[in-house]
Amino acid sequence: MRKTIDGSARSGRRVVSVGPFAAALHETDDLIWLSYALPWPGAARERFSRQDLVELRRLFREAGRVLRFEFFEPLHPWLAALLAQNDFKLQAAQPLMLCGPDDLRPDRLRLRPADGEEVEVCDLSPDDSSDLIGQFMVVSKLCFNEPPYVTPQELQTTRENLLNGTYRSAYAKVRGVVAGVGSISPANDELVGIGTLAPFRRQGVACAVSSHLLASRFQAGSPLAWLSAGDEAAKLLYQKIGFRMVGMQLNYIDDSWDGRTRASVPRPL
Repeated sequence: MRKTIDGSARSGRRVVSVGPFAAALHETDDLIWLSYALPWPGAARERFSRQDLVELRRLFREAGRVLRFEFFEPLHPWLAALLAQNDFKLQAAQPLMLCGPDDLRPDRLRLRPADGEEVEVCDLSPDDSSDLIGQFMVVSKLCFNEPPYVTPQELQTTRENLLNGTYRSAYAKVRGVVAGVGSISPANDELVGIGTLAPFRRQGVACAVSSHLLASRFQAGSPLAWLSAGDEAAKLLYQKIGFRMVGMQLNYIDDSWDGRTRASVPRPL
């Protein structure tokens, strides 16, 4: 959790300490998943006061962001009930999964789609063309139900993130087409944004991208990687390549949230 908080500070977010929480506010992107509050490591129920929530709501409102909490239930079992009592609702309960170097299954590193053609996995580089980086981003947006449009600012931000090591990203090609994408955050070893275009699903694409990114991090000396699986199908996929479930990651969001994935909180004048 400490690495997650530290990683947030190095990935375009402003981090503010409020009682037992760290507020991580993304400076340029209002996608709701990119801003959140996290409990500090070891945070205890006794440190909490209702004034903390008042201050967090103020911070997020002034930043034009939706207040959300993300936390690992095994580390903070007291937090879910407290949030539910203070006008927050459960947004997601996702399997929390871990994988170490000895867990990764080498036989899953090279997978082939149903027609027998090999899945070619490539690293995305900051030196790649804008066209290729744009393809990567469009595939990512399509996989997560975002409009498939990439602005020049988004393109520049992605290139900068690759250049400064905020993310290490990879893509899979099938028959010359970018079919799947994914990233890992070296700051906290979280596997994120694994997605496959619909025509290429169930062909080993997501496993190939995930395994490639994990193997690279483990070769660089990382002792552990983690993720929160989006659903049961994703959990089963990650188990195939060596992840094990250790609990749940819970996401709670302000009751006033209207369901949109982009912040609808107006900044104060």
